[in-house]
Amino acid sequence: MTRSMEQLTETTDVTSWVPADSYVDSIMEGSVCYGQLSGVITCVDYDMKACDGDSVQVRYVRKRTAQGPISEATTNCLSPIDQTIGTNTVAIEKFGDYDAIAGFAEFEACGPLRAQIMNEMAKALAEKRDEEIWDQLMDNTPNTTITTYGNYYSSPSIHGSCCSYGFDLYNAIVQAQKHLQGDACNPDYVIMHPDVAQYLYFKDFSGGLPNVSSLVKYGNDGTIISVNGLKVIECCNADCGASGITVAAVIDSSRAVAEAWGKRPTFYSDYVPECDYTKEVIWMYWGTSAIKGTAVAGTMEGVVHIKSA
Repeated sequence: MTRSMEQLTETTDVTSWVPADSYVDSIMEGSVCYGQLSGVITCVDYDMKACDGDSVQVRYVRKRTAQGPISEATTNCLSPIDQTIGTNTVAIEKFGDYDAIAGFAEFEACGPLRAQIMNEMAKALAEKRDEEIWDQLMDNTPNTTITTYGNYYSSPSIHGSCCSYGFDLYNAIVQAQKHLQGDACNPDYVIMHPDVAQYLYFKDFSGGLPNVSSLVKYGNDGTIISVNGLKVIECCNADCGASGITVAAVIDSSRAVAEAWGKRPTFYSDYVPECDYTKEVIWMYWGTSAIKGTAVAGTMEGVVHIKSA
């Protein structure tokens, strides 16, 4: 007669055959903000060949002023005016990451350990690019700065100032947009931290959105699509943590910031047999720079900062 498993093992210690833990199929990845700015808002995305140096020149031509009216009673001639031209330099720099994966540790681990490590490396470089682009937008002199009274860097008072801050933020965005349009630019993006953008989501006591204007567009998932025609990027790499800092930027992406590549992110693997570990390395050669010089030297023509009080 065949005996059941319970009968076979009821007096036997089987703990060595019982797994200590059970793993779900999914793997929780690190929380990283990336891919929101690089390749999205840059006016130049240039691939540079080897042996061409370590920087890229973005040429510009400043606008001219027409002469006239010309009096026939006097000179009746135009005066030659030299055209102002110049370049903005995008320096290519090295960025990378490196991890040494022990062979026995990879053997012991459950799941695609190496693939996940490489995935996080690539995400880290993508985050770095966005951080560098935001820094370029912030660290250079903007076309102009608009100051709001909103205390966006502190915890919002949901029952008090939230809605007035929302109105103020909306008005500042529109003011920045119209300032750029007044300088013959074509603003198309507003970039801000989610902690700042939240004021455009809060509802007032009647249950309505603080900006009742139909020019604030919300998607089916509730996120803001646009403000007065400007595409919205809620970027957690954008600063918002102190008084008096820039909490949002309205830009003309055709003349705001450039990026250039020397080498796209490339992985290298090298197994060290005598030590039983594998080097996983990723390198990229890349650079970014704010576009300056098309209007007044040293000033970003296509960027307006919105600063908190």
